[in-house]
Amino acid sequence: MTRACWYKPEIKNASGFMFGPKLDSDGHTYVGSGEDDDPFIIGVTSLALVDTCLQSSRSGKFVQFHADATLKVSDLGYPVITCGITDKDRSYYVGAIFVVSQQTENEYT
Repeated sequence: MTRACWYKPEIKNASGFMFGPKLDSDGHTYVGSGEDDDPFIIGVTSLALVDTCLQSSRSGKFVQFHADATLKVSDLGYPVITCGITDKDRSYYVGAIFVVSQQTENEYT
């Protein structure tokens, strides 16, 4: 799926794409196995979402960046992390969503 939905310069503004911290030998997002030495980290966003966050942060108005993790979203137990901003009107704008395999806290405590 990451090969079909990776970022390309000609991507449409509202089209979603996936990205990660590393690229494979073909230049696509690398998907790890989920093991400790090969973590699974995939981000999902669109140019429209990123542009909204950038415009809000450049507007000269107060904005606050947020990164929030939820640990019990799926049966697989992968944490989901959302990143975005809140403006002075308390409106939250998502910038990206990440699914990761590594956890920093036991999910069932």
